[in-house]
Order: sequence, then C-alpha cells, then structure tokens
Amino acid sequence: MESETGAAGASNGPVVVSAGTLIEPSMALALNVHSSPGVYALLLGAGISIASGVKTGWGVVEDLVGKVAAVRDPDDPGARAAAMADPETWWEAHSSEPLGYSALLGAVAPRPASRQAMLAGYFEPADGDEADAKGPTAAHRAIAQLVKRGSIRVILTTNFDRLMERALQEAGISPQVVHRPEQFDSMQPLAHSQVTVIKLHGDYADLEQRNTVDELEAYPAAQQRVLERVLDEYGLIVCGWSADWDAALARAVEGARSRRYPMFWSQYGPLGSAARRLTARHGAAVVEGMSADELFTDLVRRVEALDHLSVAPITRDVAAVQLKRALADPVRRIELSDLVDQSVGQVMNGSTPQRRPVISSPAAWANTFAAGVRGYRADSDTLLHLLANGVYHDDGTYGRLWLRAVERLVRMRDVTPGRYNEYLEKLRHLPALLATWTIGVAAVLGRRASQPVRSGRIRTPATRPRGPPGISTPSMSSRPRACTTCTVPGTATSCCIPRATGSRRPCVSRSGSSNPATPPTRRPAHASSS
Repeated sequence: MESETGAAGASNGPVVVSAGTLIEPSMALALNVHSSPGVYALLLGAGISIASGVKTGWGVVEDLVGKVAAVRDPDDPGARAAAMADPETWWEAHSSEPLGYSALLGAVAPRPASRQAMLAGYFEPADGDEADAKGPTAAHRAIAQLVKRGSIRVILTTNFDRLMERALQEAGISPQVVHRPEQFDSMQPLAHSQVTVIKLHGDYADLEQRNTVDELEAYPAAQQRVLERVLDEYGLIVCGWSADWDAALARAVEGARSRRYPMFWSQYGPLGSAARRLTARHGAAVVEGMSADELFTDLVRRVEALDHLSVAPITRDVAAVQLKRALADPVRRIELSDLVDQSVGQVMNGSTPQRRPVISSPAAWANTFAAGVRGYRADSDTLLHLLANGVYHDDGTYGRLWLRAVERLVRMRDVTPGRYNEYLEKLRHLPALLATWTIGVAAVLGRRASQPVRSGRIRTPATRPRGPPGISTPSMSSRPRACTTCTVPGTATSCCIPRATGSRRPCVSRSGSSNPATPPTRRPAHASSS
C-alpha cells in the first residue's frame, strides 16, 4: 500500500493529510475536492438520512414485524414491543421463511399498489406532517450544490429512500438513478452523466432490495463490475456507513487495488472494527465528530471560499463593457454593484503594508514614496474607469453606489500598522482622492453636478501620528492638540510639520507670513533634513 501512495504522489495527485497535523482532515478534504472536480465519489450510508426522520431498511423491517405481531395477537398489548426487540427470533418462531425485506413485504403486501401504499408512510411525509418532514436534510442539499458545481458526479448509497434524488431535483438536476441489477448494463457511461446515483441495495419500492446478511453477501456481476470501476477510478468520501453488515461492499472497498485519489471517511462516533480495518488499509483521512449535515455544509463553505481565491481579476476593458450593459438594465443592478465592489476590493487588497510599505529608511524614502504613488494609481486603474463610465452614463439611480466606493477607499486608513512613516501612511488615501476626482470630472462632463460627491468624505482617520521623526505610532485620542509654534490652538497636526531634528516650524503661506488658515506647502520630513 505504501508504494501505491507514493505513485499517487508522483503523479501530482492529491495527498492525504492525516489527522493531528497542521491541515485538519476536513480542510484536506476541501482542498482535494476543489482541486480535482468530478473525481470524487460519495459512499453514503444510513447515517446521512437520520436527521430527516426516515427509517433505514432494517428499521422498516423491525416496524413491520411489530405490526404483524400486533395483529396476530391483538389481545396482547406487549406483543409488538416484544417482536421489535428481537425481530429475527420472533420471525423464526412464527414463520418458515427467512426474515428479509423482500420476503416480509411479499407476505404483508403482495401487490405493487398495496406495497407502495404501505411503504409510503415510512419514506414520504403524511398529511398533516410539517413541510420538511421526511424531506432532504442539509447534507442532501449541500451534496446537491456540490453536484451542481461539478465537484461530485457519482453517488453510491446503501439507502432505500429517495432523499438524495429529491435534493438533486430541487436544485434543478436530473440524476441518472440505477437501482435494479438489469439497469447496470444499460446505464449511461458515468463520464456522460451530470450525476449518477447508484443505489446498491435497491429502492424502497422494489422487491429486489438487499437487506439481510445473506442478501448483502454478494452483488450481481454487472453491479459488481460498476462498483469496482468506481472504487478504482474515483477518490472516495464515505459518510454514514459503518461497514459492519454490508459484506460485499466492504470486500469491494477493501480489495480496490489502485488508489489514484485519497479516501476520506467521516464518522460521528467511534469507528467500528470493520471501518478501522478499511481506513487503515487505504490510509484514509478520518473526519471525526461531525454529523453528515455538518460535514457537507462545511465542505461547501470551504470550497466556495477557495473559489473566491481563484477568481482571476477582471480586466479594465471587460469590466467597462460589463458595467455599461448592467447600467442600462435595472434587473442587473446586483451584478453592477458586485462589479464595483469587486474592483474596490482589489484596490484594498493591494494596499497591504507588504505591497505598499508605510515605513522606510531616510535614504530610501523618496523612492518608496514614488513607488507608492505609481502602485496605487495602477491598482485603481480598473476602478477609476468604472467610476468614470458609471457616473457619466448614470441618470442618478446609482449615486449611492459611487459614493460607497469612495467611503470604502477612505476606510483603508482606519486600520494602521503599529509603526509607520507619516507621509507614506497618508498616501494610502490616494485611491480615495483619485476616485473622488474621477467622479467629479465625470459628473461635470455628464452635466450631473448633483452627483453625491462630498469633499468631507476624505477625512483624517481617528488615529493621529505621534512619535520619533519619520516613525509614527497611532494615538488613541483624536482630540486636536495645540500647536507649540503657532498661536492658533488646535492646529498642531494641520499647520506644523515635524522636522528631522524633532523641532517644528510654522506653516508658511505663499506670501511668506505665518498663517494657520492657509494650507501649508508640505515636504516630507526626511527630505527637509537632507
């Protein structure tokens, strides 16, 4: 088995990450499913349907035996409970036929119509039941979403119910369902079907179901061939299957020769001896302590998160075309909003301290500042084109959308690193300034001066720089401090510039006189010291 695992790794296939490492099994499951869509098959047992209230095949047998005992001895109020406690013993004592789903149904409901009516109460909601009674669970619906996105294309199940089929149909998917032995030779190839549901033990309405130990000992030849092919060619995700009673299925899983893709086994409680043997045989990653609902909803959430990471940034020209199309169609307003928000997000994601440094040595300050200007301008290119086209062609419907883009850019300075250069940190407002300028020009050109562009939106963040020259740390207080040089109180951060020596000089107006009301001509701190 070790050589097979090594071969899988050599072929650049997914790698199983065992429990207890940095990558948890549920995380490894999501990574593998996302990177290899369509190559994982599900093996679902009775555990996936427990939350729906639907009985398992053996649960139906127990209940029917109890009903037979009750009608056989109506005067004994405990007859039903005694028979259900040990249905096999009770059946052997009162019948010459072996106990099994098929034999029992053939005896109590020999005709298809009567059999369907009797079974409907076990697998379908009755009148007066709640809307979601005996319906698909969260796990079934999450699996349907995985199928819809192409992550899962083959589902093996030992369940008699039709919950999986119903969940797929609710999601707009028409599955290929195979549950009779004669269907396996005529089924559509797995690669040509959007999803194939293989009901290994049959459907609840069939008399050919496999339920007893003898019936589960072997599969028909055609079914066995399809099963072996799935186990050989697909990775396997097991959920809700104990492997204790299905001898033929357990042997098939154990005897799979080639494991091209890893196996994941989810079990809410402790593994039984058969499950432990199979997981050890194939080096499966065991996901413990998660119900079926938790496993598959978590898988969908993680896979969708990986989708967001792999979405390629939209180009400027394509974005502009999409915006113009959406702008003219009120139905596509959500698409328009997502397009602008995505572009804003790209600008904000590119403004990290790693990509746009906010601290620099005095010698490299000028180059860092210039590189920051060029970087912010390049990051904002697509967004600026969207804002220009959007505001110019907008009739006033989407004014709030353009304003929201500016507000988000302004908030880039709300979270500031612990150490920064004052002017590099203030440069983070450049995308917001460019966006405001673009909106204003587009509004004027489009003769829409009423567009909601407010200069007050470009504000100073609550944190204010204080500290050694060139290196600033945030102050929790946003209260303005009196200037030690100027005579006007409350202008320390707006009219004086810290010098490299640590002293301050008053702001000088263009006429050369000190005037706090006049916007200062500023130079970087390090530039003044050189």
